[in-house]
Order: sequence, then C-alpha cells, then structure tokens
Amino acid sequence: LSADEAYKRIKGFLKIDDAQAEALIAVYQAQHVGAPPSEILAFIVSDHAYRLTNIHGAEQKAQQAGGAPVFMYEFAWESPAFKGALHSPHTAEIPFVFGNVDVASAFTGDGPELKPLMQQVMRAWANFARTGNPGTDELPAWKPFTPQERWTMVFTAECQLVHDPRGAEREAMN
Repeated sequence: LSADEAYKRIKGFLKIDDAQAEALIAVYQAQHVGAPPSEILAFIVSDHAYRLTNIHGAEQKAQQAGGAPVFMYEFAWESPAFKGALHSPHTAEIPFVFGNVDVASAFTGDGPELKPLMQQVMRAWANFARTGNPGTDELPAWKPFTPQERWTMVFTAECQLVHDPRGAEREAMN
C-alpha cells in the first residue's frame, strides 16, 4: 500500500479525523522505524482488534474488589515462517502452549529457540492453572498487572517482564 492508501484505511477503520490519524501513524512509525505503510496499517488494526481489548479487560479485572491478581503477557516472538512476514500474529502462542511447535512447523519454522520457549510457555500456563500464578523459576519474577503498574511478561527468545510494553502505542490508540 502507498502511505496515502494506508492513511485512508486507518482513518476510516478507526473513524478518526486527519489530526488523530496523523498523530497515531507518527507514533507507530517511531516505534517501527522503516516499516512500510502496509505494516503500520497491520500493526494498528491488530492492536485495535486484539491487544487493546485484552488490555482493557485486564484493567477491569484488576480493578475488581477482592479479585484474583491479573497476570498479563504479550507473545512477541516473531515467526520466521513466510520469510518473517507474519511477525507475531494473533494465536501464535497456541503451538507453544500445547507443545505442538513440531506439528505447526509451517507456521512456527524450526529455529533453535522454539523448544526452550515452548517449555517456558507450557510451564507458565500449567503453573497458572495449578496455582493461579504463572511464574516459574525459568522466567523473570512475574508481577501482577494493574492499571498503575502495567507489568507484562513479554515472551520472546529472551523473555522479560516489562512495565507497559509499547505504552506509547497504547496511549496513542486511546
């Protein structure tokens, strides 16, 4: 897509005015330096459709009086399949959660980080089901998410606990 076509699609999809579209696109371009317009569009649409919904749900759950803690994650591992064109798409973590990266190799590729990451993800999900806390000895200490302390485990080949990952994009979208 041309920059103009991506701009028109973003503006129409989000139903925002010119100033809002320009500001939003500028934030995403700063966070994804060199990304072509079609990828900026994909990042914005994906965040709007999936990421922000999850964040809003986590915020609401965290604010419930007497509720269980919220543990937020972002699966940011990027698939090498299709020459990396997929980046880290929606549901990319599923083969890792269920130990099926070999079965899903057309989608996951076959890099050396697959099995260790799969083990970390499987253990975190199992620990969460067992105890209500996904933390494991193999991951950084996983602090609960709150709207004030937006701790999020970012799953990549080098997992890390991050305060408000991609916060500039989240704020721009809001």
